[in-house]
Amino acid sequence: MPTTTLVIPARFSGPPGSGNGGWVAGALAAHVPGALSGRAVAVRLSAPPPLETVLDVVPLDGADPATGVRLLHGDVVAATAVPADLPPAGFPDPDDVPDTFVPVDVARAAAAGYPGPGEHPFPTCFTCSPDHPTGLRLTPARPAGGAPGTTATPWLPDASSDAGDGRADLATVWAALDCPGIWTLDLAGRVFLLGTMTAAVARRPGVGEQCVVAGTVRAERARTTLTTTTLFAADGEPLARTAQVWVEVDPARIAPAG
Repeated sequence: MPTTTLVIPARFSGPPGSGNGGWVAGALAAHVPGALSGRAVAVRLSAPPPLETVLDVVPLDGADPATGVRLLHGDVVAATAVPADLPPAGFPDPDDVPDTFVPVDVARAAAAGYPGPGEHPFPTCFTCSPDHPTGLRLTPARPAGGAPGTTATPWLPDASSDAGDGRADLATVWAALDCPGIWTLDLAGRVFLLGTMTAAVARRPGVGEQCVVAGTVRAERARTTLTTTTLFAADGEPLARTAQVWVEVDPARIAPAG
């Protein structure tokens, strides 16, 4: 049975002691053929993937990763990635109700309303924590003139995300698409974990290419919330889109590492 491995460097943290959901999902999706050329992949996160630990990536059918792959921590399935349709069942079609492009200057101005510096549920989050020393430090917030339940944030991929071809690697692109979805909600006193993320990346942005990520809440159902996010180039070209399912959890369940 062909097996490869994945190690989540400590830099790519999410909740304390575990990997950032978007980064892990993207890193696993990269093992599914076609993900690097626009194929939609759905990743289900089922257990916290630990940092700095050798994890196994195993094809679902034991031989061919084209059917999907699992991320294993010992005998525990941490995540599963399979080819998918976008949007998944239960989501409005983003082609009919797309995330709205926000100009770069408007997205930058939205940062003033980003609530993360005041009360961030995960100060170790690679994507959106203002305290992460080497994170993306995205600032998703409602833009001026934006509808309730929308966010926008600028993103400028830097050299640390270079996949070796002058473009941001797939895992970092997925990470950038992650948190702008959940910040469409008021998170005061609430904690959500990423349950599933389905993404299609038409073009990875170049290192140093100014981008904008826009998010929209689509539905709230008891303890789950559906959101979408879109990565745009500065001229409005859509580069990637996602659909996400977030699960609300008891904040007491999230304990600091160690």
